[in-house]
Amino acid sequence: MQPSRIAALLCFISAPNYAELIPSTMRAWYVNTYVSNMSLINFSTSYPTPSLQRGEILVRVLAASINPVDVKVVTQPNFYPNRLSFPHVLGCDGAGIVAAVGPGTTGNLRVGDEVWFKGAGAFADFVALSETSVGAKPSSLNFELAASLPVVTGTSAGAFKRADANLPLKGKAVLILGGSGGTGFVAVQLAKGKYGAGKILTSAGAENAAWLKQLGADQVINYRATNWWNESVIPNGTIDFIYDTVGQLGTAQRATGKLKSGGVFVEIVHRGPEVGLDANPLGDCVQIFVRGT
Repeated sequence: MQPSRIAALLCFISAPNYAELIPSTMRAWYVNTYVSNMSLINFSTSYPTPSLQRGEILVRVLAASINPVDVKVVTQPNFYPNRLSFPHVLGCDGAGIVAAVGPGTTGNLRVGDEVWFKGAGAFADFVALSETSVGAKPSSLNFELAASLPVVTGTSAGAFKRADANLPLKGKAVLILGGSGGTGFVAVQLAKGKYGAGKILTSAGAENAAWLKQLGADQVINYRATNWWNESVIPNGTIDFIYDTVGQLGTAQRATGKLKSGGVFVEIVHRGPEVGLDANPLGDCVQIFVRGT
């Protein structure tokens, strides 16, 4: 999905008037406990506005994005090693304007600065975050596009960092499954621009092929017309790094056969033995699970 299509789905308000005091309550989507489905989340127009702790920034949220992780964290108690504290405001990334600066911050961010962030509580008018979770928003991005990037970018950046630590990716052949998705389109750019991959292959719909080639893909496999794991499409033993953002059944078993000796397979969509890592991989490949979006 192109950035314009994954632009933030929650846009709250126009630019605020900072001459006004920060209200004591706000709008927020939240849960009081883990829920079985998302129809059970709560919405309030009078949720307490968070107070700042030392080292925190208060952001007035102008846009927030929706990611699969937003569902997982409130419906799967064991998704994170540490359980949530309740009540819990939903949302993991967004963009907005600094509304207040807490004590013990560096001074790099000031009231009125346009920022983007990654951290819990984005589905509200205000969110208090550690200063390290907030950064200056690129001027080239509007709030909606900026809000759509922190989680997916962080996921793919982490995956590539771990893969490169096992096998330096410069000049290598990289296969990205799901190149037009949120994590996928970031991965294509990382492979090309940051890691200098020698050949970048990706699976996507034909309608996204031209766009993905502009981002750096050398070959786009139309998953609706052919299977990437066919020997005629990608011969076995020809890929150095496979990054799976899709989580299709049987992916790991197919992927490990495509890897060269010492190749790396990274999975971000782990759902147990059906979708996860190959229990009986061929050769000496490295398999890594990165907790995804």
